[in-house]
Amino acid sequence: YKPRRLSKASLETLAIVAYRQPIVKSDVKKIRGVDPTPTSKTLLDKKLIRIIGHAPGVGQPALFGTTEGFLEVFGLRSLD
Repeated sequence: YKPRRLSKASLETLAIVAYRQPIVKSDVKKIRGVDPTPTSKTLLDKKLIRIIGHAPGVGQPALFGTTEGFLEVFGLRSLD
């Protein structure tokens, strides 16, 4: 499986999602210090992350997690 080229911002966002999943976009923003919307869209389009549910509370924000495609691209068997 050929790895996809990702920007530094996309890799940072992907690493945060991988380590902290399930995570909402506002938490990614707190960690990175910038709006993760563009990089999140790229990662969703490349099927490296997905919406795995919605957090309880105001607005029920989407919870993000990694996909099977993420594991394949990085040569991982599991998230463990």
